[in-house]
Amino acid sequence: MNAFDIQTRISNEGRVPLAPLVHVHEIRDGGGVMTDDNVKVTAALVDHPPVVPAFGFRFDTHDRSIVISGDTALKESILAHQTSAEDAGRIAERAGVKVLVLSHLVPADDLQVTEEMWIQAAQSRFRGTVILGKDLLEI
Repeated sequence: MNAFDIQTRISNEGRVPLAPLVHVHEIRDGGGVMTDDNVKVTAALVDHPPVVPAFGFRFDTHDRSIVISGDTALKESILAHQTSAEDAGRIAERAGVKVLVLSHLVPADDLQVTEEMWIQAAQSRFRGTVILGKDLLEI
């Protein structure tokens, strides 16, 4: 799909070829993705129609675990095509998460929904720390 663009950047811009750097491993089911001395990566299937399969990923290191997941519970309307902040909090609480980072907020352009409202919605079901994700955020 991106072969022309990649080849152009290599030949015209002197970019490094991706082939030696990127090793694609296509997955179709949940389970172990990779393990080395520093990290173990596990995939889990999530409910995100019409994208099938869709995955969430867990990264386990020596001192912490991080989970990155797409939507995990969808309904019929357009707005319900995202997991609500309350449900994200409920899922995080049930999973024993310590810090929940909310991102991809829908509706993002509704000025009547404040950042505090997103955080309070998640905290209504979650006892840990809630952070609103923003571009370039470092945690």
